Amino acid sequence: MDFDSSMAEELTKRPDTENTATDSPASPFPSPRATFRIISTSDLHMHLNAYDYYADQICADKGLALAAKVIAKARAEIDGSMLVDNGDFLQGSPLGDYVARQGVTPNPMIAAMNQLNYDAVNIGNHEFSHGMGYLSSAIDQAQFTCLSANIFRTKTPTKTSFLPPFSIVQKVVPDDRGVSHVIRIGVIGVLPPQTAVWDQQSIGDTLQIEGMVSSVARTLPKIRAEGADIILALAHCGIGEADARDDAENAALGIAQLDGIDAVVMGHAHLTFPGPAFAKGPKVDATSGTLAGKPAVMPGVYGSHIGIIDLSLERRGGQWRINHHKTEARRVGPDHDQSAGQTVSQTPARRETTEDPAIARLSAAMHQATLDWVRRPIGQIGATIHSYFAAISDSPTVALINRAQQYHIRAQLAGTALADLPVLSASAPYKAGGRGGPGNFSYCEGGDMLLRHAADLCVHPNTIDALRLTGAEILDWLEHSARFFNHIRPDRPDQPLLNPLVPSFQFDTILGLTYQIDLSGAGAERGQPRIVNACYQGQPIAKDRIFILATTNYRSSGSGGFFNGDPRQIVLKGERTSRDILIDYVNSGAAAEARTPPAWRFAALPGVTVTFPTTPLALRHLADVPHLNLLPLFTDAEGFQMMRLAL
Repeated sequence: MDFDSSMAEELTKRPDTENTATDSPASPFPSPRATFRIISTSDLHMHLNAYDYYADQICADKGLALAAKVIAKARAEIDGSMLVDNGDFLQGSPLGDYVARQGVTPNPMIAAMNQLNYDAVNIGNHEFSHGMGYLSSAIDQAQFTCLSANIFRTKTPTKTSFLPPFSIVQKVVPDDRGVSHVIRIGVIGVLPPQTAVWDQQSIGDTLQIEGMVSSVARTLPKIRAEGADIILALAHCGIGEADARDDAENAALGIAQLDGIDAVVMGHAHLTFPGPAFAKGPKVDATSGTLAGKPAVMPGVYGSHIGIIDLSLERRGGQWRINHHKTEARRVGPDHDQSAGQTVSQTPARRETTEDPAIARLSAAMHQATLDWVRRPIGQIGATIHSYFAAISDSPTVALINRAQQYHIRAQLAGTALADLPVLSASAPYKAGGRGGPGNFSYCEGGDMLLRHAADLCVHPNTIDALRLTGAEILDWLEHSARFFNHIRPDRPDQPLLNPLVPSFQFDTILGLTYQIDLSGAGAERGQPRIVNACYQGQPIAKDRIFILATTNYRSSGSGGFFNGDPRQIVLKGERTSRDILIDYVNSGAAAEARTPPAWRFAALPGVTVTFPTTPLALRHLADVPHLNLLPLFTDAEGFQMMRLAL
């Protein structure tokens, strides 16, 4: 049964006689029972259309216009539901970049979320990536409440919240006898405190971001005082440890353990929960989808999934209580369509999609304008480059980024006291499969490089800094990067090569050095270093030698655990993004001529084989890695091409 807003308002005013009767122990009637559904999205990253701008082709497994159909079906399955988003919805695609650069109003993502009647939206760290003005404009256009309980203004006489810390959402829900009730859902939002560092150029000293667990704990009594029946935490973070520090980047488990929290929506990590990406551990059940026994969900990335939390409620003692719950990360695209995974292709795919037409129309003009923009040539490169083998060899895509960063930092340091120091550059393959699926790879054919290719290689608007590091610190950096690989035993065949807990964007390689990675080593912290035969200009790296390392502001801030040194070691704070630096480098003509020898390779382990996933398109490019002993195996259930590598 559907009710309009006036009926909901009337129900909130009049006495709830049904609830009063059934709350009495002497009542002959059973307590009212109802089912309520929480539908969520997270980390949409401005993926509105069912289109991959990087590959310039239709896709069938992401985008809010596709997810809208799944959201509508989820709503139709049950009488009482709400729709929320858990942040990082304004930045992360060429469409988002174009809208921000052009100052497009209305913002198409906000317009789509208004159209879908979102009830509440949490702010993620990337909401700040295009600047405070852009974020403020987007919030002003929203017909839903934007939340954050741990962001505060610093330039006010008293502690003032940047946004409302919570919202009370009222929904009319029928019970099992058809009697309607108003259920009040308190929604609270938080994001990682590291956001103030990651987006310091946008935030400056205007905001202070506090720890997530303490902020939620401080706000809970206020939500209950407002009459919330159920409290939902929108935590823009991953799971983390149960007893993590309050400034932890991932704190969902700590939040779930708080008395008063009934359910949790996670994000930020670009994973799905419940799901196989998470191992079962203390207070974490990745099969049933619970944290500390409470329902929790993480709905993937780019609109690949929607999160569903179903709560079976019973009215007892004048309160709604949760009897049972069920969680699901419901896939938006097909369970497995091998062609759908190939979002990186030399020839654009032809495929019908099932976008919600009303949502697609909202961005139709901006979609075409974005296509015209990303198809612009920016310069020439030499040979074809791709990231299909970035997990097993020095990738030409990463080498290109590293050369651009090195070129930029050398120019910035020219004429300074640091100009004579050797400049190295660290970068990682942002798109090399993993959490993004078998289509999450980069490809650029030799010749013209287009703007979409540069955007594909540099997805996030990180700026480039320069660090002054010793040889010992450089080696520690590489050791930390080698966590990307599992510890390989010398007596077992076909061992999985990649550590599923470390994404490819945490696998830095360093231009300017040569080194080997010994997969049989357990790591320097266990006395068995994995980085061996590291040399600079053919000579072993002296631990006290001084280097300049070009890297992102994300790394220099300490994120990812690569750099935990003295901030005074940051000798140059960048103002330009890595993408703009890459475009300048390619436009200069240097990229068409430059060649660099491979920086790294695996140390030989005779008789040992490992397996790893890549895209099926890699089979067309085996000739690009003739020095590797590769054997194609099979296509797995997710659409990855599994390969065997003899070490």
